[in-house]
Amino acid sequence: MVVEGIWTGEIYGPYGWENNGVYIIENGLMLGGNNRHYSAGRYSVSGTEFEAEIFSYYYGRPRMIFGEKRERIEILLSANVEDDVIEGTIRRPDRPGFGVLFRLTKRMDLPGSEPLEIVEQPKSRSSGQEPDSASSPA
Repeated sequence: MVVEGIWTGEIYGPYGWENNGVYIIENGLMLGGNNRHYSAGRYSVSGTEFEAEIFSYYYGRPRMIFGEKRERIEILLSANVEDDVIEGTIRRPDRPGFGVLFRLTKRMDLPGSEPLEIVEQPKSRSSGQEPDSASSPA
């Protein structure tokens, strides 16, 4: 499985799966963020096993995660890759017994010599319906 691409992240919280941002995975680097944090780290893939060490930095008010609010968090991600989904657990190295479910969904391949391929057309979050391509400007 080629993991290089643009992915969306989700974290499992008290209300189910929550958006956790957009991530670019390429050449051993994982970079991303959302409207409250940015992250940078390194990853490796062996077969279907995906491992990453990520440093997340919050700007503005830090979010409660792992039982406390911190501006900088080191995270270890241990996951499995299946098709276009990487799903596993994130943990802090200083609290290895406490993990949170995390998943990444591949949205598109990275630009290169091949034409761009969108992996999945996301559904509109407001209506839950597919975007209407007929009403899109040409």
